[in-house]
Amino acid sequence: MPSEKRFIVSCSYEAKRQTHTGQETMLGRLLPTLEQAAGIRAIGLAPFHRNFPSFPARVITTIDPSYRGAPIPMDVLQDREDHRWFYLLARDDDVCARLDEPPFFNGRPDDMYRVSDQGEAHNARLLLRDVLFFGVAVREAVRLLVGDIPCTWLLHEWQGAACILGNSRNGRDPFYLLLRSSYDSKAVASKLLLDFGIDPDACPGPGNCPTILERAMCLLPRAQAPERYDETRHEQRGP
Repeated sequence: MPSEKRFIVSCSYEAKRQTHTGQETMLGRLLPTLEQAAGIRAIGLAPFHRNFPSFPARVITTIDPSYRGAPIPMDVLQDREDHRWFYLLARDDDVCARLDEPPFFNGRPDDMYRVSDQGEAHNARLLLRDVLFFGVAVREAVRLLVGDIPCTWLLHEWQGAACILGNSRNGRDPFYLLLRSSYDSKAVASKLLLDFGIDPDACPGPGNCPTILERAMCLLPRAQAPERYDETRHEQRGP
C-alpha cells in the first residue's frame, strides 16, 4: 500500500482519457509505475477538454479559480475506473459570456491544442490563457485533495510548467519538469499573469516579455533542474 505521507502530483495537459497524440499507454502506466518505484501515492491532474467524449467520473469537490477578477466554478472529477486521475471541468459558460471570452479548454478531439479557428495568433493567445488557468486551478485542487501533505510535482511540457507559476509562493515542495519536446509558449505579458492572480515579479524571467518556460526556470532553484526525456533510452519494448 503506497504511503500517504507524501504525494506525487503529475500535471499534464493531456491525460489517460483525453489525448490525441497516442500517449494513452504511457499516461495509463505512469502513475502506478511512480507509486511502485517511490512507494508513495501518485495522482494525476489534467484539464477536462469539453469536446472530448465523456467517461465515468464523479465530482469530488468544486473550486473557483479567478480570471479577470471573476471566479469560475470548476468541478474536480475523479475517474471512476482509475481513481488516481482527476480532471478539472470548467463550468464557465456564463462567466465567459459575461467577459466576452470563448470558453476554456475548447480544443478539438483531433487536436486539443487547436482552440480557435481564427488564425494562429488568436489560437496561441487562447491556448496560453487556457494553460495559465489550468496552472492556477491545479493549486486549488491539490490543496483540497491532499491538504497539507507535502507533494513532489512532476510537470509535463511547457503547459505543465504553468503550474510552477500558479504555485510561485510554494517554497516547500520540489518541482520536476519533464520536457519531451522543445516547444514553449508565446511571450507571457505581466497583465495576463495578473488576470489570473499570478505576481509577475515572483516569476520575472529574462527580457521584457518571457515565455512560460523562461518564467518557470527562474523558480527552479527551489525546484529541480529540468530533465529531458530520452526516448531512445527509456522506450518500453515488448508487451
